[in-house]
Amino acid sequence: MSNVLLWFPRVALNDCTIEGYEIKKGWHVNIDATCIHYDPDLHPDPMQFNPSRFDDMQKPCSFIPFGSGRRTCIGMNMAKVTLLVFLHRLTSRYKWTVDDPDTSLEKKSHIPWLRNGCPITLKPLNNGK
Repeated sequence: MSNVLLWFPRVALNDCTIEGYEIKKGWHVNIDATCIHYDPDLHPDPMQFNPSRFDDMQKPCSFIPFGSGRRTCIGMNMAKVTLLVFLHRLTSRYKWTVDDPDTSLEKKSHIPWLRNGCPITLKPLNNGK
């Protein structure tokens, strides 16, 4: 899953130190969600497609595709439900065939993607209709 925003701009409300870096009150900082999502300390083998990694309780703020805090996307829950309905219909009404099984990644952009684009063929299932 890709982020809606690649980073989240914030303003420091107080002076603080994070991993040895001093952040002064009023400084503008960016939270790089993509780096968090691909951090191997948080997600073992982050480049491997593995939806089950979210089955267990996650460390807070280790997955923030919709932002976090007071500025969290107000449409987050609707987006999740819409995605579930879409995926249910897509997986239960069509037979999927992967046309090119190559899983190598292209890393020329900020967000890695499959080199071959993952071409698939979908054929409608005849569910008695």
